[in-house]
Amino acid sequence: MRKTFLVMSRLIDLFVDILPIDELGFKHVKLQSEGRPPYNPATLLKLYLYGYKHSIRSSRKLEHSCKVNVELWWLLGGLMPSFRTIAYLKKNNAEAFRKVFRQFVLMLKDMGLIEGETIGIDSFKIFAQNSLRNNYTQKKIDRHLEYIDNRIEEFEAALDKTDKEEEKELLKSKIKLQQDRRKKYETLDTELKNSNDTQISLTDKDSRALMLTNNVSGVEYAVQAAFDSKHKLLVHSHIGASTDKRELSTAALTVQELLQLDSFNTLSDAGYTSGDQLQACKYSGICTYSSPMPSTSPNSNSIPLAEFHYINDGDYYICPCGEQMTTTGKWRIRPNYRSKVYKTSACVNCSIREKCTQNQNGRVIERSEYQDVIDENNARVMNHLLQGRAADIRNVAQLPPLHRPDGNCHSPPKTVQTKRLKQLIVSWCCLFNG
Repeated sequence: MRKTFLVMSRLIDLFVDILPIDELGFKHVKLQSEGRPPYNPATLLKLYLYGYKHSIRSSRKLEHSCKVNVELWWLLGGLMPSFRTIAYLKKNNAEAFRKVFRQFVLMLKDMGLIEGETIGIDSFKIFAQNSLRNNYTQKKIDRHLEYIDNRIEEFEAALDKTDKEEEKELLKSKIKLQQDRRKKYETLDTELKNSNDTQISLTDKDSRALMLTNNVSGVEYAVQAAFDSKHKLLVHSHIGASTDKRELSTAALTVQELLQLDSFNTLSDAGYTSGDQLQACKYSGICTYSSPMPSTSPNSNSIPLAEFHYINDGDYYICPCGEQMTTTGKWRIRPNYRSKVYKTSACVNCSIREKCTQNQNGRVIERSEYQDVIDENNARVMNHLLQGRAADIRNVAQLPPLHRPDGNCHSPPKTVQTKRLKQLIVSWCCLFNG
């Protein structure tokens, strides 16, 4: 076991030494001729990676380890930085840590450990330090403002009725308190509207209130992760929106730029199957295998949409009875896409109308402008399944959240990339020692 630890320490030492620290953006790389020189960020980076590998994440515990751990004596050359110096490394070099992660991914690619042929994309959640009380939506802010206004009216009504000076002073102080609280929520209301978002968190700005199991909500980070299918090594991760609908192209295009790929395949679940996202990937040469979105047909009493055949040349549908369902050509504006509506007057006297639809106006089909690319994706997935390769479609990694030694699950936005880098360091060491 001791030999394994020494090998890992040497691997961390070797990896950091080959990094172009000055090009990655670390501070205090170039020293001034006067004054006391700061610690080399490369040395502190070695300490940080070593600490995470051995579940030492507190800056004070890392400071103590520098004094008592023989491996760290060798790794740091006998240096013993203070906890404040260690903490400032994480605080002041967030972007540099992200560049280190990218350098490591490119190194794995050069070593043949990352293939870049098939990339799986999935999301996972990490609990934030932000409580539900410090997370606000427009509805919650309006509810607080309404409650405050009602309380102020009650206090003002009581103030008009009383003649006692002591009660008047008490009621005035209560009105003043409610007015100050109202200013706080008015400020939050302005911030929320200016952010163009649906909610705002006060402690961890990037965290969002997300639904957990059994209808229990919590404030978390929704982390989007992309991994290579060859050895299931992480390639990219970022904090995304509360849902996966708008995240496929962001992750896929970032991976394409990072690995410098002309084309590759992506695997994802149905939550990523959105027309505009699939179209963006297609334009960039990315072949998507995203699970088909479940049908949104009204109920089991209606004929499935698959039995209505679309004729691209004439831009119309043929219903099961052979009638043409046409459109006026007018686009309906939907969030993130446009659509056309197709229907036919033959529904009035149709013999199977009761089996086809419960709509009083007859069967109506709404077709997205991205329906062609959605159909192409669905056909690829179904062909893949028919070829007996269903396991490849389902093998989208479910990356677990990162747990702290105290049992809590937390990761501030600036350290998500850093922690993923260190997970890859561990995977690399395991490959060399396996």
